[in-house]
Amino acid sequence: MKYIGAITMILVGALLIGLAATIPGFAIVNITSTTSSVTYSQSSSYPTSTSPYSPTIFANSTSVTLTVGFSTGYDFSGVSSSGTYATGSVTIIDYNTSSTLGTYSTTWSIATKKSSVGTFYEIVASSSYTFNNPITGGTHVYEITWTSKLTYNAEIAGASSYTTGTISATGTTVYGKFSPVTVYPGYFVLQNCTSSWQASGNPYKLSFNSVINIEIPYTQPDAYLEFIYVEYNASGNTQAGFIEAYINMTTTGSAQWLLTNTTTYNNYPALYIHVKLPPGTYKINGTALYQYGQRGGVETLFEMSSSWNITQAGQITLNSDQLITYAVGAILIFAGAIDAWKWHI
Repeated sequence: MKYIGAITMILVGALLIGLAATIPGFAIVNITSTTSSVTYSQSSSYPTSTSPYSPTIFANSTSVTLTVGFSTGYDFSGVSSSGTYATGSVTIIDYNTSSTLGTYSTTWSIATKKSSVGTFYEIVASSSYTFNNPITGGTHVYEITWTSKLTYNAEIAGASSYTTGTISATGTTVYGKFSPVTVYPGYFVLQNCTSSWQASGNPYKLSFNSVINIEIPYTQPDAYLEFIYVEYNASGNTQAGFIEAYINMTTTGSAQWLLTNTTTYNNYPALYIHVKLPPGTYKINGTALYQYGQRGGVETLFEMSSSWNITQAGQITLNSDQLITYAVGAILIFAGAIDAWKWHI
């Protein structure tokens, strides 16, 4: 009888560890996130310049597609597509004359993105508007501001049930102006590669609203990415006005990585660069420099943010609740063993 207490503790501890290992989500405690509010703000836009004195120069002299993205933080444990939607508008002002050209309602799309660590989600709303040059041949600067309202049906992190809510945001004002002549920039392509720089999977043509999913094998300590700039344009002259192409990354500050290696892509002349990235979070944009007659123009052709981490095939991932359950089970087994040893001696 004197061993009953020790044996009971050992058996209970083993049971807790067994249940935590075999039943997904099993835990004797539930630790919840303290996040109780939802954030919403502009996360991307084209044009990108925030200065009226150095506006983004549109490649076309007659029209441009303005784009924008708004996103929440990783504020949700789950998101329902039913009842989750966004609305919004863009206001355009002629900066030179301080006159408002109009406020235009646009169509919005919704995407849900999962965090690279954990099981939380963010909601991304995006939209676009085709803006026609109101002054043919003119080079006025235009001030562009988006507003958006997100209605969500989701489980806020830390809550126990789905709820509906609405949140509004006004974006950062950006500036752009039309080129005095129309040029036709090329485009960037992203290719996932192996450590020997062999292409792996399908290439991705990059734009401001691209959604890209790349799997990095757990055997690779780094991501091997190939950025390709294709010098094709609609005028039929692949070199018309082109000067250089480069990418910018947060890990290099303001430094520009020029694409200097030559290749072909779909039978068109192209440039490329190889980039090796360790696990982490990055912001990357791709830019081409074109000459507009006697003027120079920078065309930002894509912006992307990326987070990735190494995940081994078959690796067991434990959340904090399960870790506590394992710890309690281990402590009970240890205490039971000590108790049995004391009775033994």
